[in-house]
Amino acid sequence: MPRSDDFVWMLHSAVKRYGIRLACGVVVGALLLSSPAAAQNERITAYETEDGLPKMQVWDGLQGPEGYLWLGLYGGGLARFDGQEFKRLAIDEGLPGNLATTVHTDSTGAIWVGTLSGLARYDGREMTTLTADNSALVQNGIQSVVGGTNGTPVWVGTSDNVYVHDGEGLRRLAPDRLQNLYPDGLASRGDTLWVGTSNGLYRYTDSTLTALSVVDGGATASVTTLAAPPSGRLWVETGQGLFRRVGSRFEKLPGTSDRDVLSILDPSGRAPWLGTRSGLYRWRGGRLQSTAIGDVSVQGLFEDQEQNVWVTTDSEGLYKYPHTPFDHFSTADGLPGDISWDVDRGPNENLWIATRNGLSRYDGTSFTDVPGPDDQLRQELTSIHWTQDDILWIAARSTLFRYDGDTHTSYDRVEGDPVGTVTRIVETPSGTLWFATTERGLLRYDGSGFARFTTADGLTSDQVRSVTVDDTGQVWAGEGASRFDGASFHPTPAVDSADLGGVLSLEVDAKGHLWIGTQRGVFVHPPPQRGEAASLRRITPDDGLNGTSSVNLHLDRHNNLWVGNEGGFNRIDVDAYHRTGQVSIRSYDKDVDLRGGVATEHATYEADGGVLWFGTSTGLVRYNPVQDRGRPAPPQTHLTDIQLYPEDPDWSRYADGTTPWEQLPTNLSLPYDKDHLIFRFIGINYTVPERVAYRYRLEGLDERWSTATKRQRATYSNLPPGSYTFQVQAANSDDVWSPVEAYSFTITPPFWRTTWFYLLCAIGGIGLVTGLIRWRTWSLQRRQRLLEAKVAERTEELEEAREEALAAAEAKSKFLANMSHEIRTPMNGVIGFADLLSDTDLTPEQQQFVDAIQSSGTTLLSIIDDILNFSKLEAGETELEEAPIRVQTCIEEALDPLAAKVAEKGIELTYLIDPAVPSVIRGDRTRLHQILLNLLSNAVKFTEEGEVALRVRVASSPATPDGTYELHFSVRDTGIGIPKEKRDRLFESFSQVDASKSREHGGTGLGLSIS
Repeated sequence: MPRSDDFVWMLHSAVKRYGIRLACGVVVGALLLSSPAAAQNERITAYETEDGLPKMQVWDGLQGPEGYLWLGLYGGGLARFDGQEFKRLAIDEGLPGNLATTVHTDSTGAIWVGTLSGLARYDGREMTTLTADNSALVQNGIQSVVGGTNGTPVWVGTSDNVYVHDGEGLRRLAPDRLQNLYPDGLASRGDTLWVGTSNGLYRYTDSTLTALSVVDGGATASVTTLAAPPSGRLWVETGQGLFRRVGSRFEKLPGTSDRDVLSILDPSGRAPWLGTRSGLYRWRGGRLQSTAIGDVSVQGLFEDQEQNVWVTTDSEGLYKYPHTPFDHFSTADGLPGDISWDVDRGPNENLWIATRNGLSRYDGTSFTDVPGPDDQLRQELTSIHWTQDDILWIAARSTLFRYDGDTHTSYDRVEGDPVGTVTRIVETPSGTLWFATTERGLLRYDGSGFARFTTADGLTSDQVRSVTVDDTGQVWAGEGASRFDGASFHPTPAVDSADLGGVLSLEVDAKGHLWIGTQRGVFVHPPPQRGEAASLRRITPDDGLNGTSSVNLHLDRHNNLWVGNEGGFNRIDVDAYHRTGQVSIRSYDKDVDLRGGVATEHATYEADGGVLWFGTSTGLVRYNPVQDRGRPAPPQTHLTDIQLYPEDPDWSRYADGTTPWEQLPTNLSLPYDKDHLIFRFIGINYTVPERVAYRYRLEGLDERWSTATKRQRATYSNLPPGSYTFQVQAANSDDVWSPVEAYSFTITPPFWRTTWFYLLCAIGGIGLVTGLIRWRTWSLQRRQRLLEAKVAERTEELEEAREEALAAAEAKSKFLANMSHEIRTPMNGVIGFADLLSDTDLTPEQQQFVDAIQSSGTTLLSIIDDILNFSKLEAGETELEEAPIRVQTCIEEALDPLAAKVAEKGIELTYLIDPAVPSVIRGDRTRLHQILLNLLSNAVKFTEEGEVALRVRVASSPATPDGTYELHFSVRDTGIGIPKEKRDRLFESFSQVDASKSREHGGTGLGLSIS
């Protein structure tokens, strides 16, 4: 049941017990100082002797053009600081004394050092004393140095007068009028000089000295401190307080009468800093505001190029205020708790903050606790929301509180169930409220009552950490980034909480892109397009985020998406993302900008002027865009040292001079055996020096840059002779890389690798080669003559042998031809008479003898014909005839003699003529018949079963009707075959594949060779 109370309340829930997420991170930093009177906690860094500071008495400081800080140490001389290491210059380095009171730089970059023993100028190479011959300057000591820019002279202040240095020497400005000066009594802007004395303020311009009245009524007041910033203002500290010139008159700043201001810093666009004998103050809102540095005599103030403010003190060393656009508020400023879970604007532009220990209201000046009736709001509050009707809703543990200005109501249960732990309250344009709970889904309040939505209504989980309303009034909520259609929720396609690591926060931009904060980074879901599948793009630290667990998303009025995570805050340019598809991220570090705090879930409020309020684990932060300098400048990178391992060489032997400031050798040329070099470098960054990263390469050796590293040293050994350029870059914590710092040098080769030595060797080699060539040529010519003689002799012998061989072959051919003719005649007679005898009446035995005679004679006659043909071929006397040939007739005539043998063996003898083969061709019919007969008879001879087949086909046809055909005759049999390794002997004369088979089947081995 609802119950009534007396006032307004707020709700928080414990981090572990109720699941409210805090971006995890380790809170680290240099030094956190706080003061009960301070408007905010201030994170500053202190440098003492334990940190390398040579002396705790730091009276003045500045940043030179090279990026180094130069500090005047009272008793320690001059110190140079690069953000990591102090280097001291004292009397041994040429200073006239170690009691340094002031430092100054002119337009040439030279450093002027004023000491109680005189004035010196350091140009990076040499320390020059300018007051050695001026006893008055030495006796009175140097108190201040100004000017020296754009051609103006350098003005030097002592306790008794002002001196002008015009490049030739020092002279007094006004010996009779300017006396009794104070240490910070000089200031200049352009060619105008202001001088503060015990007798008042003077202005020197156009060679005219004019007294100025600062205090009303024309009274004379001692002027102890002056400041003339580029903004055009003039600050004057007098014995009666601090004055600031506005137009042509001076106005006194209230509350400064007894502060004794020693130093003034008036940065453009920001609140001035005032250093006094009792501490450091800011001038804000028309009043003095104390800082964390109190009860310290602040001697000097200056700003570096990164807009960090440096504070020099009389005995407490050196302090640094890092620049940040964030102001931090904590329990020291009046917040009831150190964790701020939610923030919202209430009536009268007051800010309401829900913290771990209760509710607070901020009126622009101070925080006021709001305990609620019976201190019921002094507990952990998780969410707060002021409605359009100025009704305040507060969530605390398992209770909701409502205050409408007259009555207050609490809700413990809704629809009979506990309310649950509320982490987020949003309102639609129609005034409907939605409450996200960690374990009981969503609650909706429409002015008349509550309704609960769970997984039964379309939510993917009852654990709802985020709910948001887009520009159209559409509600999005839950693990599935579900959209409400008026009755139920529908998960967004492609959004799977298990894959995303849990949905922690949601935002929808004007183009309908859904931005999802998860434990694994930020995901972007574009509005669905017809015909295209849903997609997600993930944004991670690889894209520039400084963390992954994105618990807080906020889309500001300039269409920037703010992402809070364990590393701090990030700003994504949504418009640039829509234009280019590229993610542009500006990161704000939790240690530098948030005083070590990390973002809390959904705690964001945007005020007028783009001012943002964020809840963090250490309180509340305010972002002021006016103070945001944008993407910080890269570190100033310097090569600080070159070492030649393992010795400390005399560079004058290898170089023609040294560079200013670092004294590096110029035009360095090393011998070949000096090839082990160590380069040391630094990227000057004072905001977060420990996060400076480096990359380097050696042109002439390295093709690519090294991987980013924190090491400030690069070592190269065994370098071959050649010309090299060492290059180095440094990046700040925002990954902004500096321009390339380059240093060129040469390693000369040994004499045996020089050009003149190569040339000498080449000339000698050419002479040697020429001599060898000439000797070799003579030797080859002599050998050639001998060989030619032998070849001629051998050729003659071979010619004689050839003639003899030809004669023998011719004789053999004639012999074979004659013998063939001589044997053929009687053999024909034998065969003829055998045929006649076979026609007579013979006994069977006689008939057998006659058949044997006929067979032997026929065989012998065939052999004689082969020998005769072979002899003609060898003698080259074979001539081919050309006459018409009927292909089929010629083939059948070649088959007829084999019919009896085929029938006897019981094998088949076939032939096939392709249709494309012409029926009549022109050629040598006798030779074709002989070839076919030899091939077929050879196949029949070696085939015992199966078949012998002859096929004729066209191998190539003529392009014209009267052209030449190429016919292909092939004989295939199923005989014993020929081994592959013996096929090359197939057409050799008097050769058979197998001698054993030759004896079985007979033959001379001439048939195929003749074919």
